[in-house]
Amino acid sequence: MSVAQKIDCDLVYDLCKKHFEKVNVVLKFPKNTPPQLSYQWRSIVSITKKFTEWNFTPEEANIFIGVAINKSHDCRHRGLTILNDSDVMDQCYTQVKTLESQECQSVSVIRNCHEWLHKQSRNSPLVDHLMCRRKPGALTNIVTYFESGKLLKLYLAFSKPCNVALELLTYKHPDERKMCPNLGSLLYTRRNQSQDILPQIREILGSEFYV
Repeated sequence: MSVAQKIDCDLVYDLCKKHFEKVNVVLKFPKNTPPQLSYQWRSIVSITKKFTEWNFTPEEANIFIGVAINKSHDCRHRGLTILNDSDVMDQCYTQVKTLESQECQSVSVIRNCHEWLHKQSRNSPLVDHLMCRRKPGALTNIVTYFESGKLLKLYLAFSKPCNVALELLTYKHPDERKMCPNLGSLLYTRRNQSQDILPQIREILGSEFYV
């Protein structure tokens, strides 16, 4: 779905239809009545105006509709009118903006960790740098950086050099590997990250993006 796509009633209806189908509800309009003259369509027009007032992107509208339908216990009976319930609108709007803030924070974490690590490596191969120790008896750099909070789990999950270094730790220094997030935790982090920000993460990491 393109961010540049215009939000109009047809788009909002299509989004609603998809989300209702996920909860096994088929949207229907009264027989012998043009959809645009029905109460259901009035709900579409009303919420579309709200989306426009709020300057929502299609992605935000999609999230809002999904949250509204999932929060409603009687969407089968109320249909599209649930989208204009004031309590539902307040809750969904807050959740959309909270998610948006979290996504911005995630992108900032990736960018900051990435820039910091490259400064530390001083153009040396990142995997080599991550596996090095600052002095004999010290922990490997990747473990030191993680424990000190310089490299966060979100960055480890998407950084290819970090994943390679963690794999090397598994065989060379298993005790140190246990001090970092396990593979299952990293996989969960990748899979549960918002799809909307993956292009931004990929752009920041470039060839170091780990899929």
